[in-house]
Amino acid sequence: MIVIDAIGLFVTICFIGLRYPHYVLIACLINQFGQIVATLFLHLHIEGILASGVFTNMQVTGATATRIFLLALSGTFLNYAVGAAVTGFEFEPTAHLIKPFARLRSPFAVINLRFAVVMLCVQIFHYISQ
Repeated sequence: MIVIDAIGLFVTICFIGLRYPHYVLIACLINQFGQIVATLFLHLHIEGILASGVFTNMQVTGATATRIFLLALSGTFLNYAVGAAVTGFEFEPTAHLIKPFARLRSPFAVINLRFAVVMLCVQIFHYISQ
C-alpha cells in the first residue's frame, strides 16, 4: 500500500527548495526509486510505503538491522549520485547551498544534494530512535 502525505511533502518543499518545488518532487521520486530497487536487491518484501518527502518510511518484512540500514541509505545515496552526475553544485556559492529560496545556476543538482543531506539526517535519527 502506498500512502502519500501532503503535509510531509509541503514541509520538505519548505526545507529543501521553495523556489523549485518541481525539482523537490522529482528528488522525492528518485529517493523512492532507490529504496524500491534496494528492497528488491536485498530480497525483502514491501508491505507499505509512506511517501512524505524526507520523512519517507517503508515497511518491509524479513529484514535484519543491517538490511534496514542499507535500505535507509539507498535512496539517499541515489540522490547524491544523481546530483553529482548532473554536476553544477560545485559552482554555487556556499550560502546558496543552504538557503531554500536562493536562485540557483544548477537547481537540480543542488536540490538533490540538499535532499540527500536532510534525508540522511532524518534516516539516521529514525534508525537510532528505534
